[in-house]
Amino acid sequence: MKTKLGCLFWIPGCFLVAEPTQHSSVDLCHSMKYSVDASFTYWYAKEDGLAAARSALIDPGAMIRPLENGEVFRQSFSYAPGFQVGLGIESSNRWQLHGEYTYYRSTNTTSRSAPVDWINSSLGVWEMSNWFLQSTVLRGNPLTGTHLFSRWNLGMDLGDLIVSRPFISRADDKQVRGGEFSPFGGLRTVWIRQKMDLQLTQDSISVGGSNFLPTQPVESNNNSNSWNIGPRFGAEGKYFFPYGLSVQGMLGASLLYTKFTTLEHEEFSSSRLLSSNPIRANMNGYNCVRPVLDTSLGIGWGTNRCKKWNCNLSIDYDFSYFWGQNMMVVMLDQFNNVGSSGDNDLYFQGVTANLAFSF
Repeated sequence: MKTKLGCLFWIPGCFLVAEPTQHSSVDLCHSMKYSVDASFTYWYAKEDGLAAARSALIDPGAMIRPLENGEVFRQSFSYAPGFQVGLGIESSNRWQLHGEYTYYRSTNTTSRSAPVDWINSSLGVWEMSNWFLQSTVLRGNPLTGTHLFSRWNLGMDLGDLIVSRPFISRADDKQVRGGEFSPFGGLRTVWIRQKMDLQLTQDSISVGGSNFLPTQPVESNNNSNSWNIGPRFGAEGKYFFPYGLSVQGMLGASLLYTKFTTLEHEEFSSSRLLSSNPIRANMNGYNCVRPVLDTSLGIGWGTNRCKKWNCNLSIDYDFSYFWGQNMMVVMLDQFNNVGSSGDNDLYFQGVTANLAFSF
């Protein structure tokens, strides 16, 4: 007896199974299935709270005053490559278990000289924010310098373990048209490591004369390490077109217990009049709860006949938002006895290209 067997498609996180039009004694689509997948990611990572200084002028009387049409020294950001790998299993009654690991690393540097006021013959400087805890020797003003260099390093390792079961509604069995809705739930764990290093080349006026300057530049080194774990819930959807084409989307949310195991700051003296020992601060072992939101939209293609193995391709544009991850700036604000400097969230956006095999 001739039968039409259902087809199995893939998007990251779950299997997509089209219903067979007739039952078969040898039902390949409803037997145990296994999958492996790999993705290339090209994401843009950005974090709030990394602005380091504002432009200012120093007049001949060593007074700091604002610069008209002033500028803010902000850390630069860029896209960086990464990857994902996953393993999955689907039972005969369509329950699916999928595990995935995500690797991401990026380094961004910014280097700029301070704007100069040529009209008033004043020295242009960067007036530092709370990334330096010390002040100038003479007047207690923030440190200032003619040139500033910053480097932000980000490392993230993310693991997801998801259980899901798809619900299918097809309008045309012959063309394999129709949609699928797949709610999921599971566990997410994240390790995030950050470093923010600054090097300030000082101006001689701000410290009372060049005889008091230490070895240039003056450095501020900041580290943050955290691990996160908690539940993750959401849903994936897909609409099938002829010839194996599809559009797909995902929305997920997590609520993670977060522990910042390392929050440390170290800076070096801006003048020989001060102690030669580094100035240090730490807030290690800080515990909190942080939410995470993920969403994506993309297109896919897959084999449209049920076989012993299937190959599927997809390209998605992803967004991820991690609340409250820049605790370095929060720690320095507290040590400076000032209010919060504003938002301190971490977020990603970019392309994910996925190749999956099921058998």
